[in-house]
Amino acid sequence: MIDPATLAADLSETLQLTSDQVTPPMIQRQLDIIRRDADTITRNTRPTHALLDLIERNLLYFVDAKPVRLLADCTVFVIPLPLCAAYSKPPGQIVIGNGLMNIISACGYWSSLCGALPSGLAHLDPLPQFPNIPLDDALGVLLFALIYRHYQYGEPLPDFRAWQWDTPLATLDRQVVDSVAGAATFILLHELGHLVLGHHADPRAILPLDVPLAVGQSLSRYQHMEFEADRFALEALNLDHRSVHFPWINMALNFHLQRETVLGERPVDHPINLNRLYYAQTSLSDTIAGSDNAAQIAKMGAAFESLEAKNAQLRSQQRQPLMTTWERKDILQALAQIETQLGPFNLSLEPLVFAGNELADWSELSP
Repeated sequence: MIDPATLAADLSETLQLTSDQVTPPMIQRQLDIIRRDADTITRNTRPTHALLDLIERNLLYFVDAKPVRLLADCTVFVIPLPLCAAYSKPPGQIVIGNGLMNIISACGYWSSLCGALPSGLAHLDPLPQFPNIPLDDALGVLLFALIYRHYQYGEPLPDFRAWQWDTPLATLDRQVVDSVAGAATFILLHELGHLVLGHHADPRAILPLDVPLAVGQSLSRYQHMEFEADRFALEALNLDHRSVHFPWINMALNFHLQRETVLGERPVDHPINLNRLYYAQTSLSDTIAGSDNAAQIAKMGAAFESLEAKNAQLRSQQRQPLMTTWERKDILQALAQIETQLGPFNLSLEPLVFAGNELADWSELSP
């Protein structure tokens, strides 16, 4: 059990680390929920084995024995809040926000949807907001913007599951749950790394790593600390099965990876996620299609740097980058414009209902 005062203090500190991404009203909203519903929150915030049950197969077959034993000694909490963050505290506590798990799940359905978009979309007229972007790419950006508004403001997540048409839902649901399990495995191992490596005790003891970068970045001590925790997680993965691990890491980082490449904005306290993914790719490249992944990450890195430069130019002209000015109504209006151009594809906005923040209670999953 976590008492309300401790939880509020922990979350306040954690959310401040992402203050460049999460709006101050969102931070305040999280803290207000804790203070207003303290009894309910703390009653529902208890050590949970549900998340470990979800990743039990991963721990059994794909993770080395020692980190599994260390993880078993930790207490894992899933906070019933739309909190899109995870953190650890000594001696052995790992806390994950329910919102983080929901956003990973939503990104799974979003990725499937984007991968199944009709190829004919690329030949339709682009939107005025995206004069140089094919309509299929613009549609992916607009749909991602709805996920981002959940992260930034706590708005309801869209029901991308209702938009699927290419894959049977039962199959897709299983794929998304497996992806969430893989992402959660990497996240838990990363947070375990912070604990085992003593990052909470003395961050000054962190030694710079020689990290290959896809995007130029001057790394702070704390960004090196994140790479150290990533390295711990990577080394915890069983060598015999590393070919399955890159998709896990991609899924764990996917939301922030997309956020950066859509917005062209760098995180302040964490490494650029393209660099984290590139580091993971180079660490696992002995057993996966390393050159293909490296080429794709390099392409994303070039797109990120181009958008970053464009946004810097907009700011120099005292204009806000496009994504930061969008309201949800503007996004839905742009989606409606796409719908009028689809013709025979018959893609309707009607299923795009907003599912609220309680897509799943990841602290109460069945084994």
